Amino acid sequence: MSRILLVRCLVIVIAIVCSATAVYFHISHGSDLSHPASASDRLDLFLLDEDYIIVGDPLFRYDAPLENYIPIFNLRRNDDASIYDWIDESATAQYYLPLYGEDGVRQKIFFLMRTSEDVFEASRADVFFEGYLEAKTFLEEECAARGVSINSFRLIQVSDEGKEVIIANTDGGLFGVLYNRPMSGGYESLPPEGLYDYLDRFLNEDELRDLFLLASR
Repeated sequence: MSRILLVRCLVIVIAIVCSATAVYFHISHGSDLSHPASASDRLDLFLLDEDYIIVGDPLFRYDAPLENYIPIFNLRRNDDASIYDWIDESATAQYYLPLYGEDGVRQKIFFLMRTSEDVFEASRADVFFEGYLEAKTFLEEECAARGVSINSFRLIQVSDEGKEVIIANTDGGLFGVLYNRPMSGGYESLPPEGLYDYLDRFLNEDELRDLFLLASR
């Protein structure tokens, strides 16, 4: 009996230590399914004639190299770091994949979600991607109006019910926009109270930090 009690106490202590050092949020598929795409993964797409497609191989005769995959990152809270460093690049389980013709015109958009250790499920995501592009254009225009140059972007999902943030790393600091990704059905959780106050606004780094803290509750 005392041994069981001791084990329970150890479990509680370990949980407290882990929660104090790193707080993960919005990793809804579990850490075992959250790792970046690679050429060892397969795409499960029922519209294809083939049994499967390897990540990086052409899709519907369009080139689809790994560099075209747009990761939707998760976050790992770290209060001592810049919020740009809160992005957990090792825990990526979702991507957008746009396909372009030889003329550079976009032809198809897919949303990829990892469903097993080496398989992504692929579905059409035209509406999803249009929302992403509109938010990205809004962010670019606001940065240009302030005379700051964008060095890179990061796309992050901050709630289970479809809210995404695009962060721009600029020579004038970090800026971002929270937008609502349309849901395709299924269970939708309620967003944290106050999250809508940040929706569709140009956010500076302090506001983004407040948003991330809110989303991590």
